Amino acid sequence: MRGQFVTLMKTRDINGLRFSSIAQPTADDIALWDSLSDEERATIIERDEQAAFESGVAEEASLRDIVSEARGERKRGP
Repeated sequence: MRGQFVTLMKTRDINGLRFSSIAQPTADDIALWDSLSDEERATIIERDEQAAFESGVAEEASLRDIVSEARGERKRGP
């Protein structure tokens, strides 16, 4: 193995990492994001974008419907 270098890198499973909010991250979310490498961040972004794409199109609803549902005044679905 003359002239070859082997780099040992600690790997971690990021599949289970979830953030409580993207719009309003908590201090824990920010600390977790800051602890990730650029490669890990890119992997998480790609994973979450793909999941959003695969989830399909949201049903149409008016703002009134959304607010009513949030207040528990309206059940979702037909």
